[in-house]
Amino acid sequence: MHMMQDILESRTDSGHEMLRAMLSAMQDAVIVIDERGIVELVNPAAEKTFGFAAEELVGHNISVLMPSPYREHHDEYLAHYLRTGERHVLGASRELVAQRKDGTSFPVELAVTEMTVGGLRKFTGVVRDISERKRAEEALQRRKQDLDLALDGADVHLWHLDCHSRAMHCFARLPQALGLKPEDVRPELEFWISLLHPDDRADIMQCLADVGHAPPGPMDKEIRLRGSDGEWKWMFVRAQVVERDSAGAPLRVAGSCLDITRRKEAEEKMLLLAQHDALTGLPSRALAYALGERVLASARRDGLRSAVLFVDLDRFKPINDTYGHEAGDAVLQEVARRLTGCIRAEDVAGRIGGDEFMIVLADVDGAHGAARVASQCIASIVRPYAYKALELHLSSSIGISLFPGDGEDIDTLLKHADAAMYHAKECGRENFQFFTNELNVRAANAHNLERRMRCGLRQHQFKLYYQPIVDIDADRVIGAEALLRWPDSGVAPEQFIAVAECTGLINQLGEWALGEACRQQRDWHSNGLGDITISVNVSPVQFRQPGFRCMVSRIVTECGIDPGWLQLEIAENIVLQNFAAVLDTLRALRQFGTHILLDDFGKGYSNLSYLKQLPVDAIKIDRDVVRNLDTDRGDRAIAAAIINLGRELGLQVIAEGIESEATLQSLHARRCGAIQGFHVCHPLPTADFENWYRIHAQHVLM
Repeated sequence: MHMMQDILESRTDSGHEMLRAMLSAMQDAVIVIDERGIVELVNPAAEKTFGFAAEELVGHNISVLMPSPYREHHDEYLAHYLRTGERHVLGASRELVAQRKDGTSFPVELAVTEMTVGGLRKFTGVVRDISERKRAEEALQRRKQDLDLALDGADVHLWHLDCHSRAMHCFARLPQALGLKPEDVRPELEFWISLLHPDDRADIMQCLADVGHAPPGPMDKEIRLRGSDGEWKWMFVRAQVVERDSAGAPLRVAGSCLDITRRKEAEEKMLLLAQHDALTGLPSRALAYALGERVLASARRDGLRSAVLFVDLDRFKPINDTYGHEAGDAVLQEVARRLTGCIRAEDVAGRIGGDEFMIVLADVDGAHGAARVASQCIASIVRPYAYKALELHLSSSIGISLFPGDGEDIDTLLKHADAAMYHAKECGRENFQFFTNELNVRAANAHNLERRMRCGLRQHQFKLYYQPIVDIDADRVIGAEALLRWPDSGVAPEQFIAVAECTGLINQLGEWALGEACRQQRDWHSNGLGDITISVNVSPVQFRQPGFRCMVSRIVTECGIDPGWLQLEIAENIVLQNFAAVLDTLRALRQFGTHILLDDFGKGYSNLSYLKQLPVDAIKIDRDVVRNLDTDRGDRAIAAAIINLGRELGLQVIAEGIESEATLQSLHARRCGAIQGFHVCHPLPTADFENWYRIHAQHVLM
């Protein structure tokens, strides 16, 4: 915080850049307020924690982040401190309750530091969301209470043994604990040995044989004794030689027995809890693997067939994002109940990830039997879920591998079922697919391609190519779409982008592409190449990242370009996933000044009720519609409808994939605003695009 104070007092651009970089790197939320309680600065972690954009907080009172009654009394507390110096929060971390933008309250750990900048008092708060820690503490407390109850009422029973006569005398409480009548108890060692569990007997006999050589101090053992009802009681036995003869040989051994049966039961219960998913009650990954291996061992021994199902929920994340984790947890619990209802007692079902489940089917009728269970699971999961007054919907994609044909162990079978599950998602979701060797080859190829891509990123092998966007009426270049390419790799963009989206590499690739495009636009503007808009494609995976809009504003600011010269191309299908969150992000980007283009319009996702609500500037007609414009009457009608729709909504309409003069003239006749495609110009490397632009910036189509 002293460094932050020094940076603030420096009042230089470099100082503020250092401050922004420092705050952006911090994982905890940081908020700076003045002595009136007005927010002056927040970092990205604070935006993420509280759900507010920076501009929604800066200039407003910090009390917007507090629930009642803190909100109403905050100004009073602050004024009291400024007047008296009496501390309540300063100087130490405290646990408080905060409030997000959506009105939900959550526990936080707050540390406040006071500093003076330019003679003015400032307060810096570091806020950490401790919701997970609180939940863990509550769960631990509950388990501790269970264990305390299990141990309550434990009794200690005393005994002593004459080593020469082997007479063993016990106080009456031990026989009572075992349910033995006094007349049934014989005061001899052999009687008590006869009550020992067979698995414990050899160990105790060895201890008795070695007692003469036992080191000083007590010896501890956990044993089982049979009660009168035939049940086994766990005892913690502590024994010590208390009397020896002149030669050091033991004469008498004394000890105690503590009934630990309840503790053992509690430990077994704790072990059971540790091996089971706390939310759904299903076996966790480790236990599900162990139980699955047991099923396979039986199938291997008896020559039976088994199957492993990898179940992944479709559209679960929007439920969590829209209605909160409480709704998501309720849905997962119900999914677990439904999956359990689809299998037999000898089968195994477990939760192995957030919304991922595995099922191991014992003695299954090959592919036919596995398909029957998978169909039942899909039909069961797709039924609506009632949560409070809501009706929630989701589906599942299932991959199936068969034992022994697809693998001999759980690890291999689950990996293959996972590959089949991804194939099910590619086939449209809400279906099941069997593992094939082709999927194994595809998975290996994808892994190899991922490795090559990571190497390519480190070696700066990826490049941006640019394809001009032309205004038909003005016959001039108005923009350029930045397209990601991997020259000399032999890999098409659609191949490496698909792998990047599956592995998460798309976030790194997308951020690099956005930064490179913005820097290029700045250089073109500085060199007088023209004020052309740069369009950058945004992956759905990248768009859903919590810090996406902050990343865009940071890059645009660092590159020093006008946000209006950047256009983000958002795939139309993004809109269908959590519309409220998408709308919020798009509005923030538009407010920043960035233009938004809805890509692939007309591909089949189109929802006109969404379109009129979206803050977009342009729509791009999908190339599949444009490709058949010359020959397909239906596509011509769709293109005309999209163009008219865009005109009525005041949106620019761009057609991509123009490959012939006839297509160009057809679009011109329908008053399409702008075009791009091979007929105008192929995507070009930076230098080639610059040369082309200098020649064709005006009169492109003539």
